[in-house]
Amino acid sequence: MVSLSFSFSYNGMIAMVVLMFTAIVILMSGFKSPMRKWICFGLSAISIAYLSYIMVWHETIGNGQRLDWYLVGIVGIAASLGMAGIGFMDMVKPVALPVVVKSDVIPPTPSSVEKIEEQETIAEDEQSDEEKTAEEERMRKEELIGKVMPWFLDQLVQYSDEEQAAIKVCAISFVYENVIPEPELTINTNSLYSQSRIIEMCSAFYLLGNTKDDCVTFVKKVFSEAFANTEDSTIAKKIKGAERMLLLIDTYWEAKMLAIKNNT
Repeated sequence: MVSLSFSFSYNGMIAMVVLMFTAIVILMSGFKSPMRKWICFGLSAISIAYLSYIMVWHETIGNGQRLDWYLVGIVGIAASLGMAGIGFMDMVKPVALPVVVKSDVIPPTPSSVEKIEEQETIAEDEQSDEEKTAEEERMRKEELIGKVMPWFLDQLVQYSDEEQAAIKVCAISFVYENVIPEPELTINTNSLYSQSRIIEMCSAFYLLGNTKDDCVTFVKKVFSEAFANTEDSTIAKKIKGAERMLLLIDTYWEAKMLAIKNNT
């Protein structure tokens, strides 16, 4: 048997053991890959062999060796076995696979993207058509008001100036705000304005889109004295239709344009 001679001090032995296990702990905590398992297991095996050598085969054993050496050896082997066990468990433990989280939201395919874009385009076109239709309706009504209101006001010339002004305020509020205020003064009964003529005048509002009931309310509220004893249903029956009123107003404007042309 080959005799090996080693010179160890107690403090050197302690320092060696501490450094060895410190290195093992650092390696275990620092490595994030499977290599850590093999390093931990290998260093633990080396430390077991080294401390076993000190306990059993070292040539100075029994020659005045202090008891502290044995204690260090026992503690070192126990720690090394524990470290080896940790490394072994870490080695054989199943590797956790990454969890694939299934999302309820299905990513759009090219065909679905095209369909979404097509639907958005259709929605935009429909919105544009609605806006265009609304704008055309607004312009048509403005044009119609520009024909109807001058005609209506021209029919009031045989009332007094104060009565004309009061009727005009009520008519403008009715047309633009759909509100029928009380006239500032009472519109007196005028022999030049029969009930039929007043109803015909107020039928122009029906041409602008107001309901017959609204027109009846206007007649009863603004010309209250002339219709004090007249039933609403009687007035409603005499409201002129839109086509007839449009023909009447167009005839008025044609005559007016012709008169202006003749005067010039």
